[in-house]
Amino acid sequence: TDKLTGDALSGHRVRITLGAQVVAAFTQAAGTFHAELPAGPGPAQVRLDYPGGDRLDAATPLQVTADPTKVPVELALTRDGDAPGGARVRVTATSDRGSLQVPLQLAIAPVGDDHFRALSTMTSGGELVVTRATVGGPGLYRVRATYAGDATRQKATTEAALELASQTTTTMQLARTRLAYDGELVATGAVTDEDHR
Repeated sequence: TDKLTGDALSGHRVRITLGAQVVAAFTQAAGTFHAELPAGPGPAQVRLDYPGGDRLDAATPLQVTADPTKVPVELALTRDGDAPGGARVRVTATSDRGSLQVPLQLAIAPVGDDHFRALSTMTSGGELVVTRATVGGPGLYRVRATYAGDATRQKATTEAALELASQTTTTMQLARTRLAYDGELVATGAVTDEDHR
C-alpha cells in the first residue's frame, strides 16, 4: 500500500527471498500477491523487498520467520463503522481450519511515520474503538495487528489505513452591528473541531 494514502498498489513487482531462493511476483488490484517457494523442515527466514517505482520510493525490507511445520494464520483488519470520537475496527484471524480466536497486539502510527506505538490488546473477532483523543487527533493513520504465534501456529501480522475525521464548527461575533460610514468593523471568532480544539 501507498505509505501516504493507504491506497493499494497494483501491478508492482516485489521480490521474495527464502534462503538461496529468490522469486518475483506482481501485486494484484488489492495490493496483494501470491508466491510459492519450497521450504525444508523447521523455521525459515523469509524476506520481502519492494525496490520502488518511477514515482514511488523503495519500501523498508520486511523479514519474518516462518515455520512450515506450524499452521499459517491470516489476519484481516477492517473499519467497522464510526464511533463517538473515532472509529470501530475489527480484526479477524483465520487458518485452513477456519476462524480463530487468538490474542493480538495493536499498534498505530501516522501515515508517513514508521514509528508505531502500542495501541491496545484484543482477541481476534472482537471490536476495538479507536478514538482521536487516544491517538492524538484527527488524521490518517496506519493500524497494525500482530499475532505472536504459539507452539502450533505461525506468527502473523496485518496493516490497514484508518482515517479519523473531525467536523469543524465556525463561530463569529461582531463588536457592533451598526457602523458609521467610515467606521471599522471588528469581528472575532473561532474554529473548533468535535474535540473542541
